[in-house]
Amino acid sequence: MGNYHCMFRLISVVVALVIPIGNSLAQDGEQAAAADSTRGNITAADIVGPDGIVYADFSRAGIPGGIPDVKVVVSVVDFGAVPNDDQDDSAAIQAAIAAAGAKGGGAVMLPDGDYIIDQTIRLDRDNVVLRGADRERTRLVPRFAGKDTSKTSSSLPIIRMGPEDARRRYDAHPDRPIKRGDISVHLPVNAVKQVRVGDIVTFTATPPKSVIATLSPQLQKQATDGSYGSIYSWQYLQVTAIDNGTVTFDRPIRLDVAMDQSPKLMHVPAMVTGCGIENLTIEQTSVNPGINGISMTSTRGCWLSGVSVRRVGNWPLSVSRSWQFIIRDCKLDESLSRGGAVAYVGFSFACDGLIEQSQFSRLRHLSISMASNGLVFRDCQLDNIDINFHLNWPYEVLFENCRVDSGLGANPAPREESRGSYGYGIYSPRIDGDMHAPAGPRLTFYHNDIASPWDGVMLGGGATQNTIVAYNRFRVSAGFAAVIRRGSDDSIFRGNSFVLHDPEKRKGWMMKESYGSDDPEAVRGAVFFPQGVPSGLAFEDNNFRVPHTLPLFAGGDPAVVRGNELLAAGDDSATSERVSLVGDWRLKAVDLRPAAATPAAKHADPGTSQKALGLLAADAPDGDWATVAMPAMINDKAADLTKMDGELVLRHHFDMPRELLGKEVVLSLGLVDDYDETWVNGKKVGDTSGDDAWKTPRRYTIPADLLRPTGNVIAVRVWDAFGSGGLSGSKRDLWVGIPPKAIKLDEGSVPTPPVPSLYGWQKERVADPQTQTPTPLNR
Repeated sequence: MGNYHCMFRLISVVVALVIPIGNSLAQDGEQAAAADSTRGNITAADIVGPDGIVYADFSRAGIPGGIPDVKVVVSVVDFGAVPNDDQDDSAAIQAAIAAAGAKGGGAVMLPDGDYIIDQTIRLDRDNVVLRGADRERTRLVPRFAGKDTSKTSSSLPIIRMGPEDARRRYDAHPDRPIKRGDISVHLPVNAVKQVRVGDIVTFTATPPKSVIATLSPQLQKQATDGSYGSIYSWQYLQVTAIDNGTVTFDRPIRLDVAMDQSPKLMHVPAMVTGCGIENLTIEQTSVNPGINGISMTSTRGCWLSGVSVRRVGNWPLSVSRSWQFIIRDCKLDESLSRGGAVAYVGFSFACDGLIEQSQFSRLRHLSISMASNGLVFRDCQLDNIDINFHLNWPYEVLFENCRVDSGLGANPAPREESRGSYGYGIYSPRIDGDMHAPAGPRLTFYHNDIASPWDGVMLGGGATQNTIVAYNRFRVSAGFAAVIRRGSDDSIFRGNSFVLHDPEKRKGWMMKESYGSDDPEAVRGAVFFPQGVPSGLAFEDNNFRVPHTLPLFAGGDPAVVRGNELLAAGDDSATSERVSLVGDWRLKAVDLRPAAATPAAKHADPGTSQKALGLLAADAPDGDWATVAMPAMINDKAADLTKMDGELVLRHHFDMPRELLGKEVVLSLGLVDDYDETWVNGKKVGDTSGDDAWKTPRRYTIPADLLRPTGNVIAVRVWDAFGSGGLSGSKRDLWVGIPPKAIKLDEGSVPTPPVPSLYGWQKERVADPQTQTPTPLNR
């Protein structure tokens, strides 16, 4: 093993870097002192970047040799498909695929026109390509009935690429620990007898015990019960040699794995290889939400190119248990489904894939999950969808040169927000959460332009060590540049530009869960560490553009801090021009009903009752009412709106400073869940209702002659139609007075990276190691 490993490193780019680096640092103590922001030891799974940062080796992403040029061997019209006739063409398309497979492979041509699909198309023969004339000229139109799986299991796909299930030949358990960068494992005698040169295996392991110990009890259970949450490693490897118990692979292993992590090699019995879908559109015209677009399951060396999936029922694309694939020049737009576990572009147990020059829009998440690794997303565009390392240990993923807007954009369509994008620029689950196991190490973000309604980076911790965020621009409407939890050790933030338009506003929904603080609006800083600073964290040469001066870090100082710049544009209008309404409000339940079970069953608003109308009067007695601290979703003995819906009245008394009397002012309530009718000193000043009321900020104008120096009263009639209710917005949005003046921030430009493409740079150097210049600032 030792000799082969040395030989492997001699032909790898890593060895070209490691030897000179060691010599250089031994000679130059000043360079070593300046290198404390780089990561750990260099292995055969790493490449030192042109900036001296140790990056994971992403050069293996994609199909070796690229997408092949496949000749047409059959046309679907020869098997009875007739475009534009409104008749089912799925049997004819399936027959054409079988014929191409019988010929040993080739392209199946779909000429111009619409083809009706009444059942799933199975692309299950090696080297078969389904090819349209052009995505604007060839269209597949599914109309079969699928299962609405918004609360259950997988939907039916329109096209399923992959084999029938097959039984694997063996599971083999290594008998020695594995280090990142190893290209071989040692097996016991009985196990090694089953393995053959050329086998494809999956290297799996459970999470490290040290990481499991830091998880919530629910996640600890998932990480140890044999479910998907317990799969920490999932890497495809091909056996190249077997010698005296040592099994050698075609590439390095990406994770350190101890014996108590149950390392295992699982034989991969069957994968469809060399298949593709090209130059066509899938567009659902029915309203059935239970249909997925394309499913790639158990594939190797397969691809999508020039494909559009429009208005599909649920997931436009899912890639699972697949290796060495390419998704290029594809457009995935809109899902009919709403709510949780729907409307994803999803990757699970997906390895070494290249996703480039593609567009994803009007969906819930770009979801990288379930130990997916080695993926590269480059030159992609995301609109109204977030980057989401959704659950269960995805690791070693690169995003570069992507443009991302996780918000709604201009002129959003009705109900757009209910797709449920979390609204962060980059998200990985919380280490202390109860739902989703966190992400794994070496997530990398290089030269992206990311806009988000809320915090730029939400790094959940757990196993997110060695995350690299470098040369990106983040334009954040509200919240922190980054929220970083424990477990994100040895991560690097370098050369980024963070534009924070409202750095002291927090996301109202699940505020404590998001920020880990009982009062996150009291936290001031550009970057927040809810559980203290992870060890070895580095912030270097970043700039923060903010409307007014604030601390750079809250919750502690990173291990390495240098070259950062805080650029304050000015200050907002003086707080003396506004009176805060935060604090105790009086509450009276008027007409409560059992909580609606689903949004579809929400309670219609019957209008303000006579009883409530009397409670809105300026002189209505409220001294014996319950008190509730606002803003908040109401969970109080007087009106527990987690269990009840209906009508209630909130009242608040306040004084006005002399300098604001006689002026027209604004009452800001922030968000109200769901509908409101608002009165000031016995006069109605505004109301809001309708499907989007719960997400509509309330600002009402108060006439100049309505307020007095003391004894003013605001009375708000609230109708809670579904779920919890109350004043659900931010403390900073609960006031009366002169609105703050908007400060226009210079958003700058996306920082210039050392090389335009990290992936391209790595590919060139792996292809020709002699092009390396080994002068990085690494230790």
